[in-house]
Amino acid sequence: MSNTFTPIPNQSLPIQRDVNFYNRKLKTRVFLNFAETLAIFKSSHMIILEIGFNHALDFLLCWQHWLERCDDKTLHFFMLAECFPSFEAFARYRQLYPELALLINQLLQVYPVLTPGFHELVLADGCVRLTLILGEISASLDAFICCGDSVLEQKVKTHFASLIYLNQHQKNNNFLTQIKMLSQSKALIHAPLMALDASYELLQLPFDNTTWLMNQASMAPYHLKRRATPWHLPEAPTDVSKDIVIIGAGLAGCTLAHFLALRGFNITLIDEHKSVAGGASGIKQAVLYPKLSAHQSNFSQLMLESYLFATKFYQQILAHHQVGELNGMLELTQNKPSQSLQNWFEAYPQLGKYMNAEAASKKAGIMLDKSGIYFPDSGWINVPKLCRYLIKHPGITVLNHQPIQQLVYLNGHWHVNHLKVSKVVIACGHTTHLFEPTAFLPIQQVSGSVSYVRSSNGLQNLNIPLCGQGHLLPKCAHMHLVGATYHPVEKCQDIYAHHHENLSKLSHLTGITLANKAVQNIWTGVRAVTPDYLPYVGPVPKAELFKVQFKAWSKDKNRWLDTLTSYHPGLFAMAGFGSRGLTTIPYMAEFLASFINNEPLKLSQNLIKAVSLARVLRKKIIQDKF
Repeated sequence: MSNTFTPIPNQSLPIQRDVNFYNRKLKTRVFLNFAETLAIFKSSHMIILEIGFNHALDFLLCWQHWLERCDDKTLHFFMLAECFPSFEAFARYRQLYPELALLINQLLQVYPVLTPGFHELVLADGCVRLTLILGEISASLDAFICCGDSVLEQKVKTHFASLIYLNQHQKNNNFLTQIKMLSQSKALIHAPLMALDASYELLQLPFDNTTWLMNQASMAPYHLKRRATPWHLPEAPTDVSKDIVIIGAGLAGCTLAHFLALRGFNITLIDEHKSVAGGASGIKQAVLYPKLSAHQSNFSQLMLESYLFATKFYQQILAHHQVGELNGMLELTQNKPSQSLQNWFEAYPQLGKYMNAEAASKKAGIMLDKSGIYFPDSGWINVPKLCRYLIKHPGITVLNHQPIQQLVYLNGHWHVNHLKVSKVVIACGHTTHLFEPTAFLPIQQVSGSVSYVRSSNGLQNLNIPLCGQGHLLPKCAHMHLVGATYHPVEKCQDIYAHHHENLSKLSHLTGITLANKAVQNIWTGVRAVTPDYLPYVGPVPKAELFKVQFKAWSKDKNRWLDTLTSYHPGLFAMAGFGSRGLTTIPYMAEFLASFINNEPLKLSQNLIKAVSLARVLRKKIIQDKF
């Protein structure tokens, strides 16, 4: 059951200079210096959690101080609030704090559309990572918590902050338990607006009577009122090896390799094709399609967060490398969008705008008889060219024409053909389930075909992609791409049937009718589609052990089980993106890269479960289909 999205209130947050700016700056340095002695020299990263919006100075000053002292490590700053200042309001900080203007400008370059949910902002070449979480505070905190049991949370270690700023609080025990559960063994807590509950077992520090040191190690086990079995995450790994093999050099494999290389990994990309993007990623004009909905579900939330992340990711690449065009896209329709979706666009005009046929024609550059929704940040990408760019890094080695002869775990290492490593990612699309550890994954092989037609008078002025029942791309090398037809591989039609179907889509979109002889070429790729249309991203569970560990779910699917899932050590998968890979792959690759690198996870627990491979096994147990 899905709920309707509620836009974040567009409140006018106060943007004014803090009269205590220099005291705040000094205090920030004191906090960070102390926190470093507790945590930073034992880890490659530090986690700070701020609850409730308060000037944004805490983050900006932490960032400034971090670059001065710890630029070889990573700062993860999580900011939870019910609303944030708009782009225009935030830009005013430059006048109020000219000494921070350079940092503010960098932040504005990646500032997101402020929709509900998670927003991952990568700054300072990945040295600083800011995650904005918009929504009700208690629900946002729950989104971080794996299971609600302190003992198991410590084993999973998804989020543990060294420093917590409490600018907003709730006077209930659940809130205090949430904060406690998200804190490291010894964490600094700065709470100027509240006297912390004595049950924290906190020790007051001498330099500030609103800052406390939590002694987590002295606490007895505790849990939230409602606990959830942590079936979707493994115990935190101890292996810190930076060598990894990725099987599959399509968009998923290349994007993941890119993000891992930026984290200092040595990656070997191995693929059976003669070049990268040799399979379903070989299309030269793929549409960045948002697939937005006013109804909240795991699918719609993933599409929204993925689309916002992908647009920023591709825009940064396009600023220096011509791998496509993000000049907008029109989704044509005969009817106006639902009122709930119109309300959504009114709240977030940066996402999309409804246009009548006249306005749509003007925007597209050709005559149209349909209205549509214009997505200003969408467009098209040349996927092979993008893949070649993504793997241009000294830490990435590509081995083409290399079918996988073996994938075996032996003596603490994975053996992939002649390679021996401790970490492997299976990212080979529709063949992902052909390996023994991933054989339990249901994957449908779907053939997608597009036709190329020579540009004609009615089409040559088209300047943005048209989508609807099919899609049509602007001309490239005097040809337009039109399509696509989708059929299960075993039911594929002959080439002329594909042409006819694609030309029918062209006629529906534009009213232009062409004969089969107008088609100059065809491209076909086989995509991997999952039963619930959500990708498989994460560690690979041991299927038979999972069945034994959680067999009690066959009688009660909500039963709390005090156990962690058994996973294959160092084995991950990333597949099942279907026709929406261009939209979802960057976000999922960033998530998986952070997972592999033992970083705090930048995805809600609901979405981690939604894309987990183990969901397949859980469903089978509940339905008693093992």
